[in-house]
Amino acid sequence: MYTHPNHTRKGIDRLIIALCEQAARAEGFTQMELVATLSGEPLYRACGFEPYEHIVDDRGGAGVPLIRMRKSLASSVASSSSPHLTLTAPIPKPAPRAIRVPQTKPGHHLESPKEQLLDHPVSNHRT
Repeated sequence: MYTHPNHTRKGIDRLIIALCEQAARAEGFTQMELVATLSGEPLYRACGFEPYEHIVDDRGGAGVPLIRMRKSLASSVASSSSPHLTLTAPIPKPAPRAIRVPQTKPGHHLESPKEQLLDHPVSNHRT
């Protein structure tokens, strides 16, 4: 997770973590795991995550030290890591979006799937 410097120390990260925990519990998960950077470790520790493995990601050439962390969700429904955030309402699911199927005249076919996609109101862009 990355927070723009203008918005740090406002509780945004903790809120996102608390919402993720609530959603995971609602789906029946009993544990959360993540991979933290060294700078992110204090936040995740404060939110109740415990480190269980130190790793190095060297796929980009220079090694980046990372920490695998996990947290049990089997405890109380409200996040103990965020005492000021009590989340009781369910997370709303996004409303389904209508899809408009392009109309064609009998015997007329769109030239390609790309043309169909470009005619789709959700994409609404031309390359």
